[in-house]
Amino acid sequence: MDPVNEYMVKAVKDIDASASVRDAAEKLDSFGIGSLLVKKDGDYVGMVSEAEITRQSVAKTLNQT
Repeated sequence: MDPVNEYMVKAVKDIDASASVRDAAEKLDSFGIGSLLVKKDGDYVGMVSEAEITRQSVAKTLNQT
């Protein structure tokens, strides 16, 4: 079986915790990646993924109807 490092993105991308969801989605799209590390005050505090953005956006839209 192949090691995971053969499949990973080598250049880690991040976004500030105060950035908008739209900013995150645009950054994901522009780099062609599926997730970003989230940074606050110089420390990594989490991760946001296209799957989470999609799932939560759909859920919010369904709850508004």
